[in-house]
Formats: sequence, C-alpha cells, structure tokens
Amino acid sequence: MPELFDKYGRPITVLSHTEFIHHLVDSDLTEGGEQWSAEVSTVDANTDYTVLEKTLDFGLVGDIAELLHALTIAIKAGSATADVKYKWQARNKDGTWVDLHDYITKANINTTYKPYTVMGYVFPLANLDTYPIDVRLVIQSNETAPGVATAKVKNSSYVKVELK
Repeated sequence: MPELFDKYGRPITVLSHTEFIHHLVDSDLTEGGEQWSAEVSTVDANTDYTVLEKTLDFGLVGDIAELLHALTIAIKAGSATADVKYKWQARNKDGTWVDLHDYITKANINTTYKPYTVMGYVFPLANLDTYPIDVRLVIQSNETAPGVATAKVKNSSYVKVELK
C-alpha cells in the first residue's frame, strides 16, 4: 500500500506530468536518414488539398498543458510562376480544425523542391485542449496545370505533447 504521509507526518503529494513526442512520418530506412511522406499534388486552383493528416494517440486521455511543433515540408510546383500557400492545423480528435498559423504563401515557388519549417509552442485553445489530437497540413496553388503544387512532409517533423 502506498504511503500517504512522510516520516514527519506531512501528506505526500504525487504530481502527475506526462509528455511525449509524436513523429509524423516514417518509412523504410534510408542511407541519408531523410524520410518523406507521400507526395500530394493540387488539381484545382485556390482549393485546399490535405498533404498529411494523422491522429496523435498513445492511448492516453488528458488535458493539454502545451504543444511544441517542429514541422518541415518540401514544396514544388509544375511552373516557375505558381504561388503556393500552406498551413498546419490541429484539433481535438474528430473536432473542429484550428489553424496553427495563417496561410504562408511562397511566391513563384519554382519546379524543384524547397524545404520550409514552422516551429513553436501552442497552448490550449478552444477546440485544441484535450488529447488525443489530429494534425494536418493543407496546401493550395493559385494555378491549375501545369502550375499545380506538390508537397511532402519530412521525418524530422514532430509534435511534443505535454499533458496537465
């Protein structure tokens, strides 16, 4: 049976603190260590396309104290003049999506992949305050063929969850 009081008669308090890291991408091992999610391309102009959507769930349930995101993507387009924008979103599992940042627009993205990283802390928000959570990346291009955008997520992308 656990002790309720220390040797001086003071009540023992156990503080619960849980934190863990979710990596968003995995695949076969590579010599260079870089792994990428599947590529997703846009079709229609000015329409969101989901590049990656993942439920983060280690079998625990709890209130979120904070989230730390480090998210890296690579983007290219089918033409040198296409403008591509993207944003990361998260939500309580199966809830309403919350933008983790406004759209980030990359003008004249060009036809070779370029990596971009967003990082930072997010504290509990409406619709993003309980664990488990869903995370996704959406992109769009301002052009149709040939200026469609293609994006993928790098294996260095992670979300660190801290529960109260």
